[in-house]
Amino acid sequence: MIKEGLICLIVGSLVLSGCETPNGQGSTTGQTVAEGAGIGVLAGALGGALFGGKKGALFGAAVGGLLGAAAGGYVAHQKQQYATIEQRIAGERQIADQATTTARSQTAASAERLRMANVQLADLSQMRGDRAKAQDRATTMLASLQNQRSELESQRKELESRIKNQQDFIAETEKEIGTNDSRKTAQLAEWKADVPKMQAALAAMTNQISDVSIMETRVQRVRTLCC
Repeated sequence: MIKEGLICLIVGSLVLSGCETPNGQGSTTGQTVAEGAGIGVLAGALGGALFGGKKGALFGAAVGGLLGAAAGGYVAHQKQQYATIEQRIAGERQIADQATTTARSQTAASAERLRMANVQLADLSQMRGDRAKAQDRATTMLASLQNQRSELESQRKELESRIKNQQDFIAETEKEIGTNDSRKTAQLAEWKADVPKMQAALAAMTNQISDVSIMETRVQRVRTLCC
């Protein structure tokens, strides 16, 4: 156990060393990335050990470190975009709002495509004379649905990443503000309130993906029966 623990720490140190700034000034940027990487290493190693033993711990530490560094990298990069914390909160709230709006729009567009697919499926179910034509239409529908689901899954991953970035940045900002600035604390509370909206949009998108999968199954069933 000691040996494996040392290896995990070595992996972690390698990840952390890659986050140092070139000029060695130990800037806030480097610190934020390093903190993210360190947390990722520990979480990844623990999860890997629980599910994959010694090898799992090593793999989890490496992957967790990289993911943690990526999360910390977003915070560090975005910090440099704003002159004040007030500007940061306002800017990030716009990013969160845009992410929510985009996700809702993507889900609504997918729902409309699914509605049209449902109409097409009803027509397909009534086709009895031309089996070859019915098969071609079913095959085309199935491919379109699979592509639709793939797009949604990619969009969901992007939204998940945005939510994680926002949560990390909020936590970092909360530490900077502390408890002595009521004005900034109130602004931060408004920023925090944006996260549940993003999470709701994520849940709606997840449900939409499930609906598309169900439609795929229905089309496949009709395709098999008619052909």
